[in-house]
Amino acid sequence: MTNVLIEGGGRLLGSLFDRQLIDELHVFVAAKIIGGEEARTPVAGVGLAEIPQAASLEGPEIQIVDGDTYVRGRIGRGETRQG
Repeated sequence: MTNVLIEGGGRLLGSLFDRQLIDELHVFVAAKIIGGEEARTPVAGVGLAEIPQAASLEGPEIQIVDGDTYVRGRIGRGETRQG
């Protein structure tokens, strides 16, 4: 098995997620709220029609690092997920 670290914007990550090429997430969520109708999303891509299709994190680990939230976990692949 080969591990590849990918750092990118919403388009790149969404494209990889749509193709089910992401197995594990390491995400930092800054303690900042920007918002706005034109705000960029961290994961773009096709998206899903219904919540039950959503992937979930298996055994997520959460830490606070310098005021930001670090979330890590493997992607759970439910039977209802379409990609």
